[in-house]
Amino acid sequence: QRMPHRGVLALYRELLALRRTHAALRGRDRASFTVQQLTDDAFALRRRHGDDRLLLIVNVRGELSLDLENTGLLDDSGEWRVLLWSEAERFGGTDPGARCDGGRATLPSPGALLLEG
Repeated sequence: QRMPHRGVLALYRELLALRRTHAALRGRDRASFTVQQLTDDAFALRRRHGDDRLLLIVNVRGELSLDLENTGLLDDSGEWRVLLWSEAERFGGTDPGARCDGGRATLPSPGALLLEG
């Protein structure tokens, strides 16, 4: 009931709810996802099912500022919006938040940024 345990529980609950409800997580075959190393300290996992897409960027050290247009992970089908930042206050984190603006993802610290497109 106290932080940081309450925050971890909230993160797990939100992730489990996404697993139950988000269409991009329904596909179970190898063609439904791709993984790509972005830097020595970061990688991306992209999931898709039909027109539904999720992009998870995981950063394990320092700050990360990444031009997603140059990674080959994006396509021409619209904007990506932040769905979840693992280091948000509601999960016990203290970071002001990761963001994705105009094809640039910024993670101010180690953590996981989940984008929906």
